[in-house]
Amino acid sequence: MIYKKDRELERSGSMKSVVSELMRGELQLHKVSDRLKQLYPMNDSQRQRHANTEGFYRGHAAEAVRRFIEEKYEVQLPYLRNSALACPVITSEKGNQIPIIAQYLGGDGISIVGPVAAEVRKRKEGEIYSFERMVPLSPVRQGVVEGVSYGLTMIKKLGNYGEHGKVSVTIDETSRATRSPTMKFNSTYDANAAIAALKEENFYEDLLKTGSRKVECINGRLAELTFNKINSGYDVELSINFIYEMFGNSFGHEAATGITGKLMESHIIPKLNSLGIEYKTLWLAGGEDGDLRPAVRNVRGRNVSGTLFLPGEYLMREFEVRETVNGERKVMMPGISISEFCEMHDSKYHRWTDFQGANSHTGMENEILDALFRAIRPASPAFVSSVINVEARETERRNVRGVEYTLSIRNFEWGVEGIRTQQRNECEAIIGIDAHDQGISAAKVAGLTVSILMAGGLNQHRLAHTGSLHETKKEIVK
Repeated sequence: MIYKKDRELERSGSMKSVVSELMRGELQLHKVSDRLKQLYPMNDSQRQRHANTEGFYRGHAAEAVRRFIEEKYEVQLPYLRNSALACPVITSEKGNQIPIIAQYLGGDGISIVGPVAAEVRKRKEGEIYSFERMVPLSPVRQGVVEGVSYGLTMIKKLGNYGEHGKVSVTIDETSRATRSPTMKFNSTYDANAAIAALKEENFYEDLLKTGSRKVECINGRLAELTFNKINSGYDVELSINFIYEMFGNSFGHEAATGITGKLMESHIIPKLNSLGIEYKTLWLAGGEDGDLRPAVRNVRGRNVSGTLFLPGEYLMREFEVRETVNGERKVMMPGISISEFCEMHDSKYHRWTDFQGANSHTGMENEILDALFRAIRPASPAFVSSVINVEARETERRNVRGVEYTLSIRNFEWGVEGIRTQQRNECEAIIGIDAHDQGISAAKVAGLTVSILMAGGLNQHRLAHTGSLHETKKEIVK
């Protein structure tokens, strides 16, 4: 379909050429706009007609990328296509027109990165899935999309050093939803008596079976109950943690609330009443329930981890700074050693995080996760899945010294519930998510998410070593 604003570039054949180059893998996303400028340079009258020249080219670059995505992945993106053909720009202090959104795609500030490759293995089953998709992001600041894109290039270059050139991801088969009713007892003795009664074999097994029957409709089960006490002055609070396992994308947390309330009414409260134990109910979703409280001890979501092996030669070559001087490429700054990489990593990700008493590090991984969730807007907000840990340790693989670079998300969540917008539907289609698929979609989104988080973090290590982070802002400040 040809739109009115596209006719100039359509008649020249520029749009068709760019889409073809993208399909053949000859053109990177961040170079599409510049390529259109080469194929369709404006004369003076055209520049007067298109005062926002940068926005014009970036907007049409977005249209070319949308056509490429539709053709390559067999998806339809009408909302993203119709939402904008002129990329919003700002004027810097230097007078430059700077796109607010890098690698613009349309919609509500949607950018695109990729292709993102991941190899995902389910932890117990050992089944392996390989994906390569584009990923939409909606960042709140500049630099996020650019950092992920450069990091993806860095990961791909690992293929030149005997590695896969993609992140190896491991995920749990199941996603956990928890609800933890909290009760108060007059003494530790009463609380212990309640725990003993609720753990009685026949009662406990009946509770699990009843809960599992109720959650069968969304392909899940009530897997376990745990009990923990906390002293509260002269009283004792007891948390009864109902741990549900959901196989794939389910309406897990809505179901968990309803079923837990029913089980409290039908089993827990009658049992305690029959024994004459005095108690007071406080919360249906309290205690150990980590809902909207990201923490290391949360028992919810899905455990996901990704690994890259960075050979020492890779670190020395790909982290060095080279410039052309008098027609000759010279090394201006050497790469980073294995021990230096680990030292730099520990400083930012652990030492000062511990000093601050933070439950998460200060890398850009959380910003990337936020950008993904802002683009697609799944039911769970990004900060629920924000218990991210990144490690770098010196190791040896196949007689090669290097760094094992790993990232884990302890409680990653992604479900089909929540408000579904056209933007969400199209962004999920880009990633390749099928809302009716109970397993493969969860593996795919987890693998791609970990891959872009690791790409951004790896690039940030490069910028820290080369001291060039401020150079990425050179268009903004004088």
